[in-house]
Amino acid sequence: MRIKYALIFLSLIFAVAPAWTHPHIFVDYTLTIVFDDEGFAGVQTEWIFDEMFSAASIPNYDVNKDNTLDAEEIENIKKKAFVNLHHYNYFLYLVDRGNELQVNHIENFSASIVGYRLKYSFFIPIRISAKNKKKAITLAFYDESFYVDMLFLDYEPINFEDSEAIKHSHKVVSNYEEGMYYGQGPRTEIWLKFQKN
Repeated sequence: MRIKYALIFLSLIFAVAPAWTHPHIFVDYTLTIVFDDEGFAGVQTEWIFDEMFSAASIPNYDVNKDNTLDAEEIENIKKKAFVNLHHYNYFLYLVDRGNELQVNHIENFSASIVGYRLKYSFFIPIRISAKNKKKAITLAFYDESFYVDMLFLDYEPINFEDSEAIKHSHKVVSNYEEGMYYGQGPRTEIWLKFQKN
């Protein structure tokens, strides 16, 4: 009976309407900004969930209890605990020329167990073409309801997969004016500029 209720709870974790004023899930994340010869190609990201959420989730998906997720178990996680995040744009905030861009699909989703923590890895393809003038975009991972707290991993949180055709610069900004849930915290943004060489 306990397992039954745990499964129901986990299935609803990302489906419920945002109504909480403090985080219930904590995610340490890294991101790799990917460029190709045409410009911005997308974002590769890894999410590492907190110990409590992981402890509740892993036993329900690691069916054979070997502390490793095989292809079938990963697909089960994707269907039951990941795809619903498209309703929230996978927590990605990406603005180009004042327009907030939507995620159409995800590529190369995978899940693994790192120590005692659950990790997601996936690529978000979004095309923004570079021009001879500097292109400026803003991106962030955050949950505006503050139900999930997205935090940069302490070491090397931002990486770049570069193209020789593109030059770029960036800075990390704490945006208090556009913070989370009634100003309970700033939104950590990456201000990115890039152009063709």
